[in-house]
Amino acid sequence: MVSPMRIWLSAWEWSCCGEPFETGSEVTLGVSTEVGEWFGKTLGEVFANSLDGVEMHHEDDPLPQVTGIVTSIAAVWRRHENGGRITDPANLDPIPRVPWREEGRRPAGYLVDLDVSH
Repeated sequence: MVSPMRIWLSAWEWSCCGEPFETGSEVTLGVSTEVGEWFGKTLGEVFANSLDGVEMHHEDDPLPQVTGIVTSIAAVWRRHENGGRITDPANLDPIPRVPWREEGRRPAGYLVDLDVSH
């Protein structure tokens, strides 16, 4: 049985020590199903509510592993006003691979859609 799963990858964490991958790749990620309030405040409720989990690999205790085929990737850009106050929900750009930069800028993170076998 295959089921879809949407995972958040933080750009700073992935650029530190994550391996590049692209749409169509099979990946194995350590995933927490606890999606914190930060996502709603930073990305907007629509994006936050679409998440099934958060990839993390700097934790002391290993997280459950999820393996699946990457069906889509989007770079997530936050919008800010003076003083750092967020004015709009995040903006998504479909991209072919992770990591990805635009004009030297790094996105806040990536939304990765997986087809996960059970």
